[in-house]
Amino acid sequence: MKYGQPECIVHDLTKQISSLSTVSEGQFDDLGDFALTVQIYCATVEACEVNGYLYNDMLLHILCQKLPPSLSLRWAEFEMEEDCRALTLLENQTTFVGQQYECGLLWKYDHVHLAENKAMAIRRWKCLELRMQKDAVLANVMKEKMKEYRQTNCRPSITAYVNVNKPGKIRIVWDAAAKVHGISLNSALLKGPDQVSSLVSILKFREFKVGICGDVSPNSNSRR
Repeated sequence: MKYGQPECIVHDLTKQISSLSTVSEGQFDDLGDFALTVQIYCATVEACEVNGYLYNDMLLHILCQKLPPSLSLRWAEFEMEEDCRALTLLENQTTFVGQQYECGLLWKYDHVHLAENKAMAIRRWKCLELRMQKDAVLANVMKEKMKEYRQTNCRPSITAYVNVNKPGKIRIVWDAAAKVHGISLNSALLKGPDQVSSLVSILKFREFKVGICGDVSPNSNSRR
């Protein structure tokens, strides 16, 4: 099934299982039909040799919401195990080198296979070149950023994003969400536990007369 349009087949199946009805607690016949549909989807993806679609986090979230409460709880326990794996990898791989910390990638599995993405990268770069030929401002921004990345020994980006609500501000995109055969670098990595401070704790600055906030502009570019 690697010939023809396997991604169209998988796309149709994705829409099919996304529209499945929610399974109620104790409805074993409905749960069996639900499981069979998911198994057919997984088998089709493997037969089409586009295994990246098995790492579709959005689809996984939709399916979990359709499970009965008891199974949803078991899935939450599995997600907690993923958070533990992420923290373990972070602790074991983080080292202090020179004047900064370095850490390995938090892979979901011990053995991850990423598809060859050279053709996709070249195609996206050519599209960006065409944009720069038509937009002198974008071209100048990209040239300056490339010089900056070379000086800081960072890998150059391949695309840029312009927010229509912020004219004149161009954001360089490190697009780890770009997919090849349904899989991206992001989909193969663990998210890790949510370490974002709650809004309630952040608003405590109003307890005092002066509130101060700040940002480190080259922070993202210094990560390796």
